[in-house]
Amino acid sequence: MAAFEARKQTFKKTVGTEDGRRRRGETTIKLRKEKKEEGLAKRRNLAAALKPTEQTPNVTNSGPAVVYTIADIPKLVAGVKSSELQQQVDSTKGFRRLLSAENNPPVDEVLAAQVIDIFVLFLSREDSAELQFEAAWTLTNIASTDKTAVVVEHGAVPPLVKLLTSQNADVREQSAWCLGNISGDCTELRDQVLASGALEPLLLNISQPANASLLRNCVWTLSNFCR
Repeated sequence: MAAFEARKQTFKKTVGTEDGRRRRGETTIKLRKEKKEEGLAKRRNLAAALKPTEQTPNVTNSGPAVVYTIADIPKLVAGVKSSELQQQVDSTKGFRRLLSAENNPPVDEVLAAQVIDIFVLFLSREDSAELQFEAAWTLTNIASTDKTAVVVEHGAVPPLVKLLTSQNADVREQSAWCLGNISGDCTELRDQVLASGALEPLLLNISQPANASLLRNCVWTLSNFCR
């Protein structure tokens, strides 16, 4: 009888150990899945960090990309506040490159510079597709972080939705990307994007894509609309 009880306790201990191991394994898989889903829900455009040269709408830049640091922020702020279009473009591009850093982009420092409202205004600058593109790209990278709500609070969603019908395919693609990041943050922000009328122009870009890259990004954004 004593031997039976001993075997019984050993069996229970083994089962308990295996059960605990199984639960830990399930927890690990769940965490990995959540991390993967979080990565799929938001994407940062790192092209500036990966390519030595760049091409933006209507402008080809054959020179090497300039590297910016936090120390350049005051100069970049002055540039986006300038009345000169080219300074606005170059400085917005500078902020975009700062935020395209692969590791630890200085998002908090950029937000502290109080330039988000300016980037949102640039989205409506129909006199410069390049400025719209750079502003949308900058906001895309901010929206890829945990500061997504800041982009929405500054009123970026309506002009981004409007840019889904821009004549420039690159502007449409970058705007769709930004809206995808916003929608991937949480259901509340996704619902705000949908309430702003983003679905119809997004579907138009999917049904009549200008290129494969635009199609991929719009389909990805649509997947975030359905999350």
